Amino acid sequence: MTLSAHVVPEPAQVVARVRVEPDPRSRELWIEWWTPDGVGGSHLITLEGDRAATRHDYPIKRLESGEYVVRALLARDDGSRVKREARLIVVGKGSPPVFAGF
Repeated sequence: MTLSAHVVPEPAQVVARVRVEPDPRSRELWIEWWTPDGVGGSHLITLEGDRAATRHDYPIKRLESGEYVVRALLARDDGSRVKREARLIVVGKGSPPVFAGF
C-alpha cells in the first residue's frame, strides 16, 4: 500500500493505492484510517479471488487535522490476513510544523 501523500493540509484528501496479487483465496480488502482518538473510517472492497483487479485506488476525503494510521487489510477465505500500514499527518491552520519520522 502507498499513499498519495504523507503530510497534507486540512481539509485533506489522499488516495490509498493497494496492489493485490491475484489469488483465489482473496475475498475482502478493507481500507481504514483512524486517529488515536478513534476518529476515522473504513471502506470495504469485495474481491473475486484471482479474477479481482490487481490495483485498487481509494480516495479518503475531508480529513481533519491529526495523525492517522491508514491500514489495508486483505482477508482470505482460509482465514489468513495480510496487513499493511502507513502514517498520515493532516496539518490544520496554525498547527506547528511536523518533522518527526519524515
